[in-house]
Amino acid sequence: ARRPFHLVTGAGEPIMWYLPDTVPIETQNAVFRDLALIAPALRNSVVQSSLDDWRCSRYLFKEDTRSLRAAPGCINVSPGWFAQGHNVASLNLRAGSSQAMLHEWVSASAHPMAIPSAVLAIIHPHQYQQGLRCMRRLRRRTILKPFVDSWASAFNAMTVISNRETLYHRDGGGCFQWYDVLGTYGQYSRGLLSFPALGIDLDYRPGTVVAFAGNVLRHGVPHPDGERVCLAHYMRKNLHEYVHTEHAQWGVC
Repeated sequence: ARRPFHLVTGAGEPIMWYLPDTVPIETQNAVFRDLALIAPALRNSVVQSSLDDWRCSRYLFKEDTRSLRAAPGCINVSPGWFAQGHNVASLNLRAGSSQAMLHEWVSASAHPMAIPSAVLAIIHPHQYQQGLRCMRRLRRRTILKPFVDSWASAFNAMTVISNRETLYHRDGGGCFQWYDVLGTYGQYSRGLLSFPALGIDLDYRPGTVVAFAGNVLRHGVPHPDGERVCLAHYMRKNLHEYVHTEHAQWGVC
């Protein structure tokens, strides 16, 4: 698929929105420029392991060479990760210089973080309002207030995926009725986002935004010809439970 569309189930539930050419090239360039702020954290996230820990396995990343604009790596970012459960990458970003560079990057990334939120406000207003409510309640926790204040998104978590292939998977930790929103950036060709159960391969060209039920649909992304960064925006159910926010229902097409 190359043109915008949305996909609904037989019951009328909208489970995917495909929005190519959404993010302007200036914003894409800014994403790459600002990733230099967290390059050490990205590099440190890559582990010398088997595919059992595939999200950060070195086998799936491009070789880290001087020609790359963005360091290979995969890190999770959230203003309330402590309440969600941790992995190695998120723990490394909670202290010292790593925390300082992360705060600086989040502040610099307000524009690309806001675009998926704007998309969500249109396609799923209930989830958007729920996300804002969650952020307001997180802000009341004094220890989180500085980080929440610089967080320009209705989503409460984000993963930075730089120069990595993504194996087929579903994203746990959310709700069936919630959208994950992916934004893809870079200078590359032959980008694909595949949904094997649907028999769909999307033209995942730079500047594309895709919103879909990540808890339901298996998806994967092979390496393109060139350099690619994905910012994956999503919500964690246990963080909403932490601040007592109800679960959003399906949006209405």
